[in-house]
Amino acid sequence: MFGKKVILSRLLADEAYKRVNELIDAGVQIFEVVIENVYQIELLRRLISEKRAYFIASGIITERRAIELICVGAKLIVSPIFQPSLIKKCQNYGVSVIATATTPNEAYQAWKSRVPLIKIFPAKDMGGAHYISEILRPMPFLNVIAAGSIKTDEVV
Repeated sequence: MFGKKVILSRLLADEAYKRVNELIDAGVQIFEVVIENVYQIELLRRLISEKRAYFIASGIITERRAIELICVGAKLIVSPIFQPSLIKKCQNYGVSVIATATTPNEAYQAWKSRVPLIKIFPAKDMGGAHYISEILRPMPFLNVIAAGSIKTDEVV
């Protein structure tokens, strides 16, 4: 699942569809589609059905929206929050989920909920790489990804 990745947000469905196909032709293999309205759900349905790339549904905060996306074929849901009921619903459907945490307690609760990858956001505002190191010091078993304007010169 590794490769070039693009995050799509705030695009109209037709514009996004055209851009996605151009990017696939250029070699992009993974797309994170930030779901902000029903038109983007339809866009995701269309893209997933074509099976030309891997699509991630992002920005999901409710169980209802997660189920909608699972029904269109999403295999990975990204939530900007830690919502235990949403995580459980995704797991019940066999769909992977990445939850977002800001505090060490949220990160630990996500791990206890069997979230395989925890997004720490806003990492930069919380202290950048140093903050991530501080979270991982007592909990090295966490699998985390930093999000929120982390620069490469901040990596420990």
